[in-house]
Amino acid sequence: MTIFKGRNRVTSGFRLSARPSHNGIDLVGDDDKTVHAVAGGTVGFAGIVPKSAGGLTWQWGYYVRIDGNDNRKYYYCHLAAGSLLVRVGQRVQAGTACGGQAL
Repeated sequence: MTIFKGRNRVTSGFRLSARPSHNGIDLVGDDDKTVHAVAGGTVGFAGIVPKSAGGLTWQWGYYVRIDGNDNRKYYYCHLAAGSLLVRVGQRVQAGTACGGQAL
């Protein structure tokens, strides 16, 4: 299962020397901006964390966290405001549309 249908590209790799605290891979969908779950599980978070809450998750903007059936957590960050298609507690399967990528 892929995050985007069609072409996509990596824009920021895992733990770049210029960004040692970056623990993820940033992908951009070139053909379709809809973000799809790569694994099934339960939506543990869907929304935005304000900067005033502290921590670094506010930098992710709108995001969805899926607590995977495989006990991993999958984060889909930098989603467009108003694009979230899932809600907390919802069970999802691989391929479920979660939201739209912010441009």
